[in-house]
Amino acid sequence: LSNSSAQGLGSDVPTQEKLIASAVQQLPPAAPQKIFATKDLELADDLLVSQRLYGNKVMEALGRHTGATSRAVLLAVGKATDTNNPVELEALTYIEREYEALVNDLAKVPVPKTLAPLQIKILNDIGIMAASVRDLKSVLNDPVRGLAGLQRYEDMLGEVGRVFTSVAEALGKNGILFNKDEPGAAWAVFASP
Repeated sequence: LSNSSAQGLGSDVPTQEKLIASAVQQLPPAAPQKIFATKDLELADDLLVSQRLYGNKVMEALGRHTGATSRAVLLAVGKATDTNNPVELEALTYIEREYEALVNDLAKVPVPKTLAPLQIKILNDIGIMAASVRDLKSVLNDPVRGLAGLQRYEDMLGEVGRVFTSVAEALGKNGILFNKDEPGAAWAVFASP
């Protein structure tokens, strides 16, 4: 922006927004620690018992990593940008580790073969979320990278939600119902009304 402004460009808001959007698009995307494929999964037969086990184990893993939430991410970034205080960004280190640990836990869940493509998508998308949190840590000293991280994080957050909805629909279609005392009961949040 400074360079463009010195050349007599970018002094108006629409031009500044275009310059920033262009800079964000030129950044290489945040890379997850690992890209998962079918060979990385523990596959199970498509039996009702294995689908029920999968549903419960996924929700148990999510329950163990309550620090991996969009609320925690946005709160840390919001506090840091509101106060221009880099100390507030330190919470993102813990959150990034929680997302990475969540991916590792989810990768150990036995997956029914028909759900394997959805599980791979979940693992890779959450991995990108963790990498995006890494980029978010730079929001105060490198705002373009921080904004790119925020954009990727939000994109993946929406994508993970859609994939979880697809898994919930697949479980429901197969007649997998969870008792209220089971961790898998949380799939109801993702099921269509």
